Amino acid sequence: MKIISINGQAGTGKTATSNVLLGKLDNSAYISGDALVAVNPFGVNEKTDRLVIKNSISLIKNFEQEGYDIVIICGILGSQYQLDSFLNNLGEKADFLFVWLRASKEVRHKRKIKRARDESDSPEWFDFIDKIIPDVEAFNLKRGEYLEIDTSDKTPEEVAEIIERKIAQG
Repeated sequence: MKIISINGQAGTGKTATSNVLLGKLDNSAYISGDALVAVNPFGVNEKTDRLVIKNSISLIKNFEQEGYDIVIICGILGSQYQLDSFLNNLGEKADFLFVWLRASKEVRHKRKIKRARDESDSPEWFDFIDKIIPDVEAFNLKRGEYLEIDTSDKTPEEVAEIIERKIAQG
């Protein structure tokens, strides 16, 4: 099984790229981080981090049991702590590709305003969301492969193509 984890700050193209990949990769499944933990009151803390990891691992195991070869997970690993916890719970048999997308602040803000998915896409939330999910300079990947892509001047299709080439390299 291959796990492709697509991460980055809001507006970098995680969801759009994940959806393009899902359409291109045979026998694949998709897990959206936005759907893994919806709690009231909303919070980003150790408790919700644990829930995201537990829920994503459970879904990955379910997809594996049903015979899917590739699982794309989107937007759940935004810190070294989350990445380490995820890998510790994943098990050793899955191949792992960690993708970090980045884009300039100006580009990300334009994309968020255009998509207007929810209130976090409004300008008054930009700085708050950036503090919750900062742009991490580098991750210490204990296993698997790492790919970093600047999406500022790329379409989701172009970003997906870069990821596909990385997968093909093995």
